[in-house]
Amino acid sequence: MPSGIYLHKKQDLAQRFWKRVDMSGGPDACWPWQGACSSGGYGAIAVEIEGKYVTVGAHIVAYEIQIGPVPEGMHILHKCDNPPCMNGSHFFTGTNLDNIRDRHAKGRTSHASRNRGFSHPHAKFTDEQCETIRLLRKNGVPRYEVAATFKIHPVYISQICSGKRRG
Repeated sequence: MPSGIYLHKKQDLAQRFWKRVDMSGGPDACWPWQGACSSGGYGAIAVEIEGKYVTVGAHIVAYEIQIGPVPEGMHILHKCDNPPCMNGSHFFTGTNLDNIRDRHAKGRTSHASRNRGFSHPHAKFTDEQCETIRLLRKNGVPRYEVAATFKIHPVYISQICSGKRRG
């Protein structure tokens, strides 16, 4: 993917981008993406490339706006392990192998069976809280309301309810 492709096409991309980012937690907090997300919880935004609109990861646009072009062959990784986070200070670059090693070291692979669920060091919720989330959704409470109650992104609500995320 050519670097620097996002900012030179449309000046309003940065404006559209920042309208979808919640920075209310301050400069050190995660800045959750409030727009569309992929099934993995990563933000998604449409950008114009060579006259065509394509959907790209919002974290890539965030990196380019805050830091600069993504180095050739590199991925944008999250120090915070929070896919919707757009805070540039939470990013680092790495290869695909770096990404796999980082995932494994943080216990986010199927091979890492220890420290799963609420015992994982990055877990945000206990099993009881996850059960409450599932019960609220089962009783018809919209996921956006549940997300607001627990102060998390609505994607996490779906992931907890589907069993993709535990804690």
